[in-house]
Amino acid sequence: MSEFEEKLKTIEENIEWLIAEHPECKDDYRLLSHYYHFYIDGLKNFVPLEKLRSLTQPESINRIFRDIVHKQRRKEAQPSEIVQESRAIQQEQFHEHFSKQKRREEQWV
Repeated sequence: MSEFEEKLKTIEENIEWLIAEHPECKDDYRLLSHYYHFYIDGLKNFVPLEKLRSLTQPESINRIFRDIVHKQRRKEAQPSEIVQESRAIQQEQFHEHFSKQKRREEQWV
């Protein structure tokens, strides 16, 4: 198992633990992200649930940011070359990992 795959497995195990311990986070990505950072990453700035639920969904922020970058509507939004290279490598690793996983799942069907 590669270092990348080990990291993904650890994140997966952490999320499974969070869901088992805090089933309420299954229904809200904000809560899931916050609990992950609080319980797993050790970021101990706890935000009250009422405030957390009023925040914009992290996935919405990420998708819009990627859309802005992809369309190059704002040059200042473009990440540095180093970050772009790092993201390209990570994207390839994700693609390779999840392509293998999909092929394994298809073999069982």
